[in-house]
Amino acid sequence: MYGARAVLIQVAEAFPDGAVSVHVVWLPMVPGDDAEAARATGSMYVGRRVHQYYDEHKVVGLAYSKDAFPNRLREAVAAMPKDHPLYADLSGWMEDTPGAMPLWDAVLFYPPGVEWVDRAPKPTLWSKQVGFFGANADEVTGVFFRNDCQHPPVDSDWNCEVGQAMRQLLPTGARPEWHEAKALLTDEGA
Repeated sequence: MYGARAVLIQVAEAFPDGAVSVHVVWLPMVPGDDAEAARATGSMYVGRRVHQYYDEHKVVGLAYSKDAFPNRLREAVAAMPKDHPLYADLSGWMEDTPGAMPLWDAVLFYPPGVEWVDRAPKPTLWSKQVGFFGANADEVTGVFFRNDCQHPPVDSDWNCEVGQAMRQLLPTGARPEWHEAKALLTDEGA
């Protein structure tokens, strides 16, 4: 939910005229995540030109794992020092059946015109949270992979991750209404 608030602040509120298309896909990933929780949490976007979907069967997250990020866990484990606090968790996830772990707690960015035809499209920029310290931390709230899994994750914050990607997508000094970008957030239900 903290990531969903960052998308609200960094994208939906920053570009209220619809210059950026936002699609939020809610997935049931932890106890309490359901359609009702997604609706309640998603109410923060009402009137903000945000398209929301509840994906009960995690079809979108599984498709991204299979099509756009098929080697993400193997690359992440290979890039991470064995003494990293997340090494054991990521190694365990890698042992799961390939394609069984949906992509979630991620924000994906696309240029205008990208469509999902046969396979989930690979994003231009992305961030994936793999650890969360809590929303009350001083600016650093979690651990993120950013744009590739071939480097160790970084300590960061959803607001920093989303804001940095938006600055990369829009040329310096550009007026947002002259550009269109797409942001897709996959998040848990509440």
